[in-house]
Amino acid sequence: MDLIHLPHWLYRRKTEHMTRISHTTFNSSAFPKKNGHLFPQTVITFVWLLAFILTNHLAIAQGPGTGWNFSRNLSLNTPTTLANYQVKVTLTTALMGSPYTNVNADGSDLRFYDSRNNLCNYWIESFNNTGTSAIWVKVPATGSFLTMYYGNAAAPAMSDGSGVFDYFEDFKTDFTGRWVKAENGGTVTQDITGAGTVKLDLTSSNRVSISNINPFPTASASFFLETKHREGGYHRVRYYANSAVHSNPNTMAPKPTTFDYGYFPNGSAAGRSKIFWNGYSATDLLNINTDYLTRWRITDGSLYEWSTLLMSDYSLLEAPKTTSVAQTIRHLSVQLTELGNTSTTVDWVRVRKSQANDPVVSVGAAAAYPQVVRIDNTGGATVACPNTNITINGSNLSAATSVTIAGVNANIVSNTATQIVATVGNGPSGNIVVSTASGVSNSYPFLVNQLPVVAAITGNLNVCVGNAVPFSNPTAGGTWSVSNGTGSASISSTGVLTGISTGTVIVSYNFSNGICVNQVSLTVNVNAPGTLAPIAGGSPELCVNSTSLPFTHPVSGGSWSISNGTGSASVSTAGVVTGVTAGTATVIYTVNNGCVNTVSKTITIKPTPSVLVKANYCDIPGVVRIRSYSNIPGVSWAWSTGETSTGDSSYVDVNVAGDYVATATYNGCSASATMSIAQELVTNGDFEQGNIGFSSDYNYKADIPNRNDELVPDQGRDGYGVGVNGRNYHSNFWGVDHTSANGTGNFMLVNGHGNLVVWKNSNVPVIPNTKYYFSAWAMMLNAAGNNARLRFEVNGEQVGTTAVLDSGINGAANNGWTKFYGDWTSGDTTTRV
Repeated sequence: MDLIHLPHWLYRRKTEHMTRISHTTFNSSAFPKKNGHLFPQTVITFVWLLAFILTNHLAIAQGPGTGWNFSRNLSLNTPTTLANYQVKVTLTTALMGSPYTNVNADGSDLRFYDSRNNLCNYWIESFNNTGTSAIWVKVPATGSFLTMYYGNAAAPAMSDGSGVFDYFEDFKTDFTGRWVKAENGGTVTQDITGAGTVKLDLTSSNRVSISNINPFPTASASFFLETKHREGGYHRVRYYANSAVHSNPNTMAPKPTTFDYGYFPNGSAAGRSKIFWNGYSATDLLNINTDYLTRWRITDGSLYEWSTLLMSDYSLLEAPKTTSVAQTIRHLSVQLTELGNTSTTVDWVRVRKSQANDPVVSVGAAAAYPQVVRIDNTGGATVACPNTNITINGSNLSAATSVTIAGVNANIVSNTATQIVATVGNGPSGNIVVSTASGVSNSYPFLVNQLPVVAAITGNLNVCVGNAVPFSNPTAGGTWSVSNGTGSASISSTGVLTGISTGTVIVSYNFSNGICVNQVSLTVNVNAPGTLAPIAGGSPELCVNSTSLPFTHPVSGGSWSISNGTGSASVSTAGVVTGVTAGTATVIYTVNNGCVNTVSKTITIKPTPSVLVKANYCDIPGVVRIRSYSNIPGVSWAWSTGETSTGDSSYVDVNVAGDYVATATYNGCSASATMSIAQELVTNGDFEQGNIGFSSDYNYKADIPNRNDELVPDQGRDGYGVGVNGRNYHSNFWGVDHTSANGTGNFMLVNGHGNLVVWKNSNVPVIPNTKYYFSAWAMMLNAAGNNARLRFEVNGEQVGTTAVLDSGINGAANNGWTKFYGDWTSGDTTTRV
């Protein structure tokens, strides 16, 4: 009798211990007694054997397991960036032999696994074991390599296009309900007995078409739509990737582009056709009875790329045609139009993913299989701390690409076929997994203790040879150490570092939680005391309130300061000095790199004159005298008017409103002050605009041509005029304007009597606490006596002094103009005057 049969899935290596136990003969000498019962020793052995199998974690073989004898590594020149990406594997006799060595004649024993040992679905597009074969593989995990297994004569075929592509139609079953056909002058015939095809045959000048009913699914917004076809006759053969199903036999299929495209002969040789894409190709490119691949590369809402390839070698007939389409493309329409004896046969339609660069697969050399990557033990250690090394023993560990513990990388220190030394990363406990080019190992449990948390070290990054600096760490209970590099130093148990020789050292603080030790470190410079180079740049002399050029030093990182002597100054962080008081001061540059070194330079701060300017509107007739004063005697003066002088003060006389600048210079130091001479506030003060801008108690008399008696009456309020010559108004008046070069300017002429106001301006706005200056020129027009007495008044109050005019000279063109003036301060007045 059979006691038990071990299930087939437990058969691995060590098969001598795992064959079934059967047909055992019992006898009394073969079994010990216990409580009067016999216990077969063989059963006890089996229980031990089963426990061994369950606890020893035998490695699961990479790939399909026993039965497959060979493998090849497949490398992708561009890693897949999307899960479940479809890649094309091309097999040739140059790689595989002719016929393919150790491969079933139909490729039924091919199996593919990704870098994580996931079984990959695949579809054999074409298989010729004495030529070229094309297999499409769906790769579950992203990455850049696969493994192909073969060499199992009993393996069943697993080729399945539906399991590989995002959408796949091979027409091997009735397509009714999946595709709609439209027949008007032709036929659509499906053949499901062989490879599975649909043939469109146009027998008249109308049209015939097919279109998928439901939108084909895509797993990404960018994808390839591809179909294999061949033509039996050409006229208008259109393959459209579009946004809607087409089912009307009386209309053209909708074009997703703004123009037509397809395969149109246009004068081609019999049985040949051109490619049409908004224009014909230059030559015939297609032949009847030849397999072609029409391909669209589409990104939803934008890219629409159309290509035609020769199916036998995937070579492009022409460069891809590209445009932009806003619609969402999820349908394929195939349509023949306009002329009989046109046919096309569709073999299959598929949709696959697209990434920036479609991977190209390289097939590696054959290797004997299985090569099980196995972890047996970790040298007796079951627990370790981060940043410590562990030893991993096993089989087929050579050329390991990674070691992980709970998914955290452990750095490989050394690697042989039977042993790996790796540094534990700072991650959690979990399974150790080794990855090699041959596959991924079994999972081996391992405990990782966590590092204690340690704060950062604080302290000076520079120390001087022979000096000591303290370092600290708020995590109490640790120990200090120093590692000498290009320099050397010692450190006490309390963290005081003493520099010994110049260079760098590493100060470390080590803290243990009783299990693991964590370390934090800091690089410190040990510097030698020395003499700094002289200060450069700047200015040996500068003036009070002026700034120097920047002082500089070849050693960067230092700080600037000033030591005041008989004078004082300030200095910026950039080494720019500003003079404060006259005398001398010292500029100091300090470098503290653990050694405090200083260098200094004495500078002279020269006094800068203080300038005051005043304006005198009244003392000098006809001008304003501006006088400047300096607190330093004997300065050189320069005015903005061009005048120069030397002394404690200086002046210029001006009669034009504007800003006047006085500059005093002493020993190269200068200061300036500005005086603004008021702007003219009187409108038409020179009377050049005639009788406007003012009023008078006298009556205005206009000049009448060919008369000179307009101002003869002098009774009541008569009178005044505005003109260029006294003779024009009175036979006994003389005089002309003195401000124009030839005496042609206007002036006001008055035949005065009594105490009438000659000229006035009312309702004038004023600014509080502002001084206003008044001046005017006047002369007598004759020598009749009783000379005019004139003065200024503001709100009835006299301003300045009274001017008494000299008598005129009979017949003189100009009796001598006299200036009179005065000033008035507004005080708190805010009203008009």
